[in-house]
Formats: sequence, C-alpha cells, structure tokens
Amino acid sequence: MKGALALGKALTKNASLEVLDLSWNGLQAGGGIAIGQSLKTNKSLRVLDLSNNNLTTEAAKAIGIALAKNQTLETIMMGNNPIGHVGVEALLKGIVINVRLRLVGLESCVQDVTIQSDDSIRQKIEEIQSTRDILIMYSSNRPIHCKINRTILAVFERFVEENAERMEDLFNQMDKDHSGDITLEEFKYGLRDFGLRLTSVSTHLWPRRQF
Repeated sequence: MKGALALGKALTKNASLEVLDLSWNGLQAGGGIAIGQSLKTNKSLRVLDLSNNNLTTEAAKAIGIALAKNQTLETIMMGNNPIGHVGVEALLKGIVINVRLRLVGLESCVQDVTIQSDDSIRQKIEEIQSTRDILIMYSSNRPIHCKINRTILAVFERFVEENAERMEDLFNQMDKDHSGDITLEEFKYGLRDFGLRLTSVSTHLWPRRQF
C-alpha cells in the first residue's frame, strides 16, 4: 500500500514515463485511489494497465473522476477488478469526457450485475462507441456493436507514425525464429515491448505478416 501511495505521488510530478504496467500488484482500494489522484495532473502517461489489482468501487470512482481531467492517456486496462456496476458506470462518465482514450479494458469487472444494470452499461458503451473511435472491452455474453476495425487501425496508425524509424527493428525482433513469419502472439507481445498494448480481441483481427 505504501508503495502504491508513493508511486501515485511520483506520477503526479513525472513528465517522461509513457507506459506503465501495474497489473497483478495488489493495489486494492487505497492504491487505486492514489493512482486516480495522480492521473488528474499527470501529463505523460499514454498506456496504463491496472488489471488484476483487486480495485474497488471507490477506486474506480476516483479513476473515473481523473479520466475526465486527464489529457494524455490513450489506453487504460481495468479488467478483472471487482469494481461492480457502479464502478463501471463511474468510469464511463469519465470516458465520455476524455476524448483521448482509444482502448479501455473492463473485462470481468462486474459480479453484482442485474439484467437492468447490465443493459444500462451496455447501452452506454454502445452510445460512446457509436460516436468516436474507441474500443471498450466489457465482460458481457451479449455482443456490443462497435467500430472495432476502425478503432484498432487508428491506434496502430498512430503508433506507426510515432515509431516509423523503428518499425523494421520491431518486426525483426518479433520474428524470434527468423522464419519471416510472425504469429499473433509474437505480434501482440512485440507491440507491447514497444509500448503499444492490444488485447487478444484486438490482435486476432490482424493477419500474419510475411516478409
């Protein structure tokens, strides 16, 4: 807990860190709230992974408020945290305001869902995704219509523009066995190593690349 609080304070002042993976760190409520506070003023983070941290509804509320003020974050992964439908709705309020976000992970966050609350969440997600290029991954057995191809393409195109000079090195590093053939897993983790995190749902849309 003390580590998370210290990290939150550091992120408030940090101006260089762009990608931060805090998944599986047991942040819980206090750590999540501290991270949320830091996101209000942080001006460098583009990718943040908070999945599998036992974050609570209160933590989600703090992060939702922060998302409404943050101006740099493009990807935030919140999957597998017991934030409940109230927490998801709080995050969606911030996501509506934050126009920079392109990828949001909310998988397996709701255990207390009812048919009514689930329908409400899915409707809000559909509304957000129908008006902008954003992919919101929400754990529901029923499909949510969204502009997946356009969203993923926009994220990847931006990544390519920012890393044009390194693309050849990127693909060479992905090709671990020097076969000229890149698997989807190699593609996914290769992009992650270069600072772009994509979910399995995103990467399965990409074909193999032959050199």
